[in-house]
Amino acid sequence: VRAMNVFETLPPISPRMGFLRTVSGWLDAALVEFGPEGTMHYAQSALQGGAENLFTSGMEERQVIFGDTRPLEDALRAVDAARAPGLLFLTSSPVSEIIGADLEQVRRQLQPGLRARLSVWDRVPVQGTEQDGQRSAYAAGADYLRTLPPKADRGAAGGVVVLGLDQTDWNGRSDLNELRRMFADYFGLACRNDPQGRYRLEELRSARLLLAASPAALPLAEAAQALWGVPVCRGLPYGVRGSARLVESVSRLLEQAPSPAWSADRREAEQAVREFQFALRPWPKRELRLCVRPERAACLASFLSGELKLSVSTPPEHAFLTQPPAGAVLLGSGILCRLYPQHPSLCLDTPVLHQQLFSTHLPFAGIRGTANLLSALYPLLTEDV
Repeated sequence: VRAMNVFETLPPISPRMGFLRTVSGWLDAALVEFGPEGTMHYAQSALQGGAENLFTSGMEERQVIFGDTRPLEDALRAVDAARAPGLLFLTSSPVSEIIGADLEQVRRQLQPGLRARLSVWDRVPVQGTEQDGQRSAYAAGADYLRTLPPKADRGAAGGVVVLGLDQTDWNGRSDLNELRRMFADYFGLACRNDPQGRYRLEELRSARLLLAASPAALPLAEAAQALWGVPVCRGLPYGVRGSARLVESVSRLLEQAPSPAWSADRREAEQAVREFQFALRPWPKRELRLCVRPERAACLASFLSGELKLSVSTPPEHAFLTQPPAGAVLLGSGILCRLYPQHPSLCLDTPVLHQQLFSTHLPFAGIRGTANLLSALYPLLTEDV
């Protein structure tokens, strides 16, 4: 049994996957990896949702032996012609790095003949976290924004763009749909993200507001703010207080009071919190062990401990291999939940194969996500030890 547990315990998501996940959410970007088909195929299969803007040069033995970059150059020209991306990434792979391919030289040679702006991400880190790769992608996206000309006045039609939350997040589409509803119901503001959370980088010029749901996306949001004066608010809201902070921030930035729908939704969520706390009174207190990505852990812990007054510990994300204390309730990745089946658990991030989501309207974030999260937590906190 223990051997099976070790086999199922995967390492943390790599910087490379963080980079690919981010680029897959940009409708006017594409990526070509100088590597064999297998590595990109594996990456695409690991991404939730579409990855149709991620490509590989299909490196074969000849390119490895002779360092031939012509198939890569052909692939870049083909993607540029077929998809017409504004931003085209050229990335290395472990195989191309072994042969010492000079991707910057390839960029200099090809750029004059391409419509897209060609950006290189070379010497991809082997060690690090998903967030490291996301930050690199968002920084490259920010550099691309600086090459764009200004656009017409934004106005209400400019809408809001949510950065750092999309189909690649576990429950990300539900959380995004709740944010979409909140912006529309409270401020009459349309969300420019598509149903999967994707958006066009060039649309940031005309947005009325940006929400950086992940700190990794801040370089992109701040570049749009510096270039075109687009207001930026931050963070993924959980619970009543977190949602109130977001609504107050949007109201201040737009100089617009929220509609009465906000007060009604807030009262309903506050009532759910009171009922939850009252229902827990007869039960012994249990520790919640929250083991997710750091920025998500901070937002959730603020709700769980600050608002619900629950006992919460937040070990580092990689600490899922550490045996939890007896009686602890686990909130984290699917790997963590599967690794310790004797503990009550709730998957909040990175599911394993047997975990699937079919609804896109059961959020945990936002004001209506409050009651959903309480409903998921209650049976775990009242389960017999």
